[in-house]
Formats: sequence, C-alpha cells, structure tokens
Amino acid sequence: MHVFLLTLAMLLLIGVCCLSKRVERYRKSSNEAVRLIIMMKDQEPWVEGFMRKLIRFTRGMPYLKILVVDDGSSDQTREVLARLQRVYPFGLTHERNAMEAERNPAGDHFFDTRGLTGSALLNAPVFCQLKALNAGKSSGLSK
Repeated sequence: MHVFLLTLAMLLLIGVCCLSKRVERYRKSSNEAVRLIIMMKDQEPWVEGFMRKLIRFTRGMPYLKILVVDDGSSDQTREVLARLQRVYPFGLTHERNAMEAERNPAGDHFFDTRGLTGSALLNAPVFCQLKALNAGKSSGLSK
C-alpha cells in the first residue's frame, strides 16, 4: 500500500511540474485563461480543506481558471462543492466516468485527486507548484 501511495505521489509531482511549465509558457504567450481541471470523487471529509487551500493559492493568478469535475461521488462531495461554489470562484460539473473531459484542447491541465485521502490530498504537490508560480505576484502584503 505504501509503494502504491509513493508511486502515486511521484506521478502527481511529475504532472504538477509539467503543469507549472506549461502554465507559465502559456501565460507568457497569451492573455487567455488556462483551465486547471480537478477531478474528484468520494472525498467529502477532505474536499472543503482542499478547495479552500487551492483557492487561496490561486488568488493572485487571474489567468488560471479552476473547473472541478465530480466523477459521480456517492457521498456528500457534490453538495460540499456546490456550497463552496457559492463563495469561491470555480466552475463545477458532475460527470460520471469523466474520462471525456481529459480529451479537451491543449490549454487545459488536469489534476486527478480521485483516490487521494487525508493529508495526501490536503498536502498534494500541486500546492507547492502553485505557490512557486504565484511568488511575488500577489497584490497583498507578505505576512
């Protein structure tokens, strides 16, 4: 089980590194938004913390638009996301077996959280990459 989680974490880290390079390159070449598509399923206990953290890290990145795809959750993940969407700026769609969304145009980037739980989700490598992209670009004061 530990080998599986370690392998999954490594794959996510590689994906996030590629994402950060593509977002930066795309941002320099275009004023259009880059979509970050987050796939979620059955993550009710952790989804609120994950989304609040994600929104906080992307606050100073107006070129990055977030779309959350709920892949047919059987728990209350969908309801938690709908509640958060009333407060935070992100798109939300509900698609069972959301593989078709992964075939969208090249401007989209994916982060698949399905299967991540607890601290693995709340401390996903995407946050380090988003923090690095956002460094020095915030209009707020440093703490």
